[in-house]
Amino acid sequence: LVHDIDWNLGDFISQTDKTVMYTTHYPTNETATGRNRAAKTSFFMLKPSLNTMEDILNVYRTTSFDIDAHWNSVGWGSSGVGGFPGHLGADGILHYYYHTLNPDKMIKTDRCVICNDNDDPMKLDANGDAVCRDPYTCQDCRTYPVDDIRVAEMVTVCGEPWKCYYDENWDTMTTTLCEEFHRKWFSLRVRYEESHWHAAPPTDRTGTYKPDVFLGYCDDSGATGYNRMIEDKFAPDSCDPNTISTEAVSTVTSSSGETQDQKLILTTGETTATPTACVSGQVIVDGSGGNQAFIGNIVSFVIDVNGDYQNEVDTSSLDWTSSGFSFGELIVSGLNPEKGSTNTLTATIVIDYDGDETTTTDRNTLSSSNNIVGSLV
Repeated sequence: LVHDIDWNLGDFISQTDKTVMYTTHYPTNETATGRNRAAKTSFFMLKPSLNTMEDILNVYRTTSFDIDAHWNSVGWGSSGVGGFPGHLGADGILHYYYHTLNPDKMIKTDRCVICNDNDDPMKLDANGDAVCRDPYTCQDCRTYPVDDIRVAEMVTVCGEPWKCYYDENWDTMTTTLCEEFHRKWFSLRVRYEESHWHAAPPTDRTGTYKPDVFLGYCDDSGATGYNRMIEDKFAPDSCDPNTISTEAVSTVTSSSGETQDQKLILTTGETTATPTACVSGQVIVDGSGGNQAFIGNIVSFVIDVNGDYQNEVDTSSLDWTSSGFSFGELIVSGLNPEKGSTNTLTATIVIDYDGDETTTTDRNTLSSSNNIVGSLV
């Protein structure tokens, strides 16, 4: 909230025949119909009603989402409400329910006042000419004074404040309003700390990244550059009890023609609250059928994180068995919390079959990968 919405809320409540108040995104194609756009559910005011809830769910369950012969979306109930991101979810079904089925129950708000995302209202058409993205209301929300804006949406253009987002390529109008949005957000944090943050760790506001915009709360761009009110306390280096495992199997042939099946099993926790992760696993060799059940030498053992951080494993810490070896509770570093569930750990082990390093034809490389969630996102 940039400013209070008391007046808007009071007007909405006073109109007893209206049950919802929201605005929409820009149309997703050149023929703006009022239907080929999503509801902005980032700020969506709905009067509570069990009957309305059940009615929406019933429409969702019983209405088909249609496509034409060319696989183009024609939307919910062939109404044209579709063809935009999220059209099968809440953004789509809510806009269909109110815009198409119950237009008399909705109040459509001014997107520049409620949910101003500071986006450019113009686009290039098929001929390369600049046209309004919304021909019904070709208003440029970037020109609105911040005092006239009640609610700002900061995800689309300006970026979340807690990720210290700033784009040096913003044009002048975009820069001006995004900076105002960020200052407003951080000034609210200052006000909260000064009025409610009692007997708590103080914040010094000495961040050097865009201090005139982020008011000293950012040391750098990105979530890791943001100075939190309470710093996250990393969990101890212990293994998550909920684990995931992957495996890789391959066969190696020695210089004398003997074969051996080798299997690598990699186990990690599902989630980590730190830039480190706990890794365990084992290598099993198959000596059945006349194969050799031994490992001559481990040439290298590396656990790679995201392709840019190498953790070399001390092979003297391995637990050897008659059928291979195991490794447990290895702590590896290099996870990036901003990558979320795309952090990738890859264990790569190069094994020499007979231990004779002068011959390399009997070397085998085992590699297996797991994705692990960095929960600081």
